[in-house]
Amino acid sequence: MERSGTLSGANVALELLPREITCDSPSERSIAVQGSTGRPADAQAALATLSGMALSRGPLSVALGPVAALADLSAPFVAPACPSATAPGKADLAAGRLPEALGHFLMALTTLSSIDGSLVYAMALCLAGMTRSAEAYRLLSLVDCEGAASPTLLALRGYLAFQNGEADVGRKLLARAALASRGVPQNRSILHFTQHVLLVQQFGG
Repeated sequence: MERSGTLSGANVALELLPREITCDSPSERSIAVQGSTGRPADAQAALATLSGMALSRGPLSVALGPVAALADLSAPFVAPACPSATAPGKADLAAGRLPEALGHFLMALTTLSSIDGSLVYAMALCLAGMTRSAEAYRLLSLVDCEGAASPTLLALRGYLAFQNGEADVGRKLLARAALASRGVPQNRSILHFTQHVLLVQQFGG
């Protein structure tokens, strides 16, 4: 039976996915940051800056204003200074502080001209955990999953495809993620994630 609704029963399975990834494929490293002008002075200025920014790859472009509206942009201004712009976000993501993590990741974008898929993945994972699957799916569409994409990217994008009513796309991406994860011990949690999501989808989660 065809099902294309959201997967309420699969939300908890997001905990099976890694909090961060490394992008090895060149196709995952070519995302431009448009409109970055340097680190804003405060949260209000950050929202204004991010509202004029976008991420793009080829003809695809995603405005950051709607994403920034969901983030805690005060977090980067109260956190201790850190040499790595994304380290506070990674710590918040690992601790489950998703709006704060998203705020740190977005703030990092204000000083960059390009990024790879690892930062897009982290932001999409935050949004997915906040049940903002439409925004997460739009962001992750910027990462090329047609080439040698990591199974983690494929798994999250497949999950988000289901959440956005694209069941056929979701099944294909999750099948690719499962195939790439079989027999790889460090990808065991990704394989469990794909199996869980497919089971939830099959039985109407």
